[in-house]
Amino acid sequence: GNFLKFVKDCRNIGITCPILPGIMPIQSYGGFMRMTGFCKTKVPQDILDKLEPIKDNPDAVKAYGIHLGTQMCKALIDAGTPGLHMYSLNQDKAVLGILNG
Repeated sequence: GNFLKFVKDCRNIGITCPILPGIMPIQSYGGFMRMTGFCKTKVPQDILDKLEPIKDNPDAVKAYGIHLGTQMCKALIDAGTPGLHMYSLNQDKAVLGILNG
């Protein structure tokens, strides 16, 4: 992914400090779309495709956010990432769901 490429590029130019990814679980469809639009984040099409049919079901969106976050965190840790920074935005249930996954 982009984070792992970023870390590799940093290592290639001599940056050796720990680099931690920030994980912000999808809490709601509207909030996710606003945040990614505001930050000009490139969201993979497969994520958008999975969100579209559930966008009006807050529980399904939150469950998908936990599922996606869990997959991402496991992949990052398996790739050797030294830690994760979780952005809870005062919504601890999604973060706890990911950490328990």
